[in-house]
Amino acid sequence: MGLERNTLAEQAYLRLRQEILVCSLSPGQVVTERDLARQYEMSKTPIREALSQVCHDGLMQRLPGRGYMVSPITIKDVRDLFDLRMILEVAAAERAARHPSPAQIGVLKEMSLVSYRLDDLESQISFLKANRSFHLTLAEAAENRRLVGLLEGLMIEMDRLFHLGLRLRDSSDEMRQEHQEVVAALEAGDVEEMRQAISHQIVTSRDRILEAIMQGDISPVQVSW
Repeated sequence: MGLERNTLAEQAYLRLRQEILVCSLSPGQVVTERDLARQYEMSKTPIREALSQVCHDGLMQRLPGRGYMVSPITIKDVRDLFDLRMILEVAAAERAARHPSPAQIGVLKEMSLVSYRLDDLESQISFLKANRSFHLTLAEAAENRRLVGLLEGLMIEMDRLFHLGLRLRDSSDEMRQEHQEVVAALEAGDVEEMRQAISHQIVTSRDRILEAIMQGDISPVQVSW
């Protein structure tokens, strides 16, 4: 019985987490155990365990007597996360450019061709997985396991932000070009060019997300400074 309950809780957790990350459950939205139990066709026990875990992940907040709220996205969150990404990824990219690997360059070239369709959520999800793999493969070329681990955790935490940015407009061509510029810098072994290429991509991604939030096209997004 316990195993079944744990399995159901894990299923509920993965589904709930995914709905938050792709913004099917919008920032600031309030849900209850009863709502989710009905929607997921489960009892309240696995739902309660799943909610506890997403709260631990920082994706939701418990509202005593009201339910649970999807954690709002704030301008400060966006800036802080991208500042940290700039520190970690620029350092990794510079190290990678000093010792480029032909095998990794080949993999990155292939990944840089991936695109998405604006009206297709599954396409967006696949693209963001490929995008994460691209950046982690680049970081792996720095040959620092701890740096890769930190960057991977950060990229996962930023998934919600990336989905908001993708839904603003079709940026496929723009993002594909940015990736190809990074690969070109790596292939050339040019540290300065790599610094500029990866910094440009990070800033552009940040600005795309801030634009999506400030336009208010995705409702209900709660914005606080």
